[in-house]
Amino acid sequence: MNLRSAIGLPSDDQGSPDSFSAVLAELLQSVEFPTTTDCLRDAARGLGAGNELSAALHGLPEREYQDADDVTTALGNR
Repeated sequence: MNLRSAIGLPSDDQGSPDSFSAVLAELLQSVEFPTTTDCLRDAARGLGAGNELSAALHGLPEREYQDADDVTTALGNR
């Protein structure tokens, strides 16, 4: 199971690289932890994140995230 399906998004059926996961990985590498939901959203905008990732981040609880695993867990639990 990939991250897209774990958070309830359809998988990429066209066989192209999963841009959602790629941008999420880039996002998580670009921010300093701990970080806030607003900082994650701002960083995603700066990376030109697509609508799916933006919507996923919008659904995150407003809180401080300790590390990348904390963010991906929250994405999977929303």
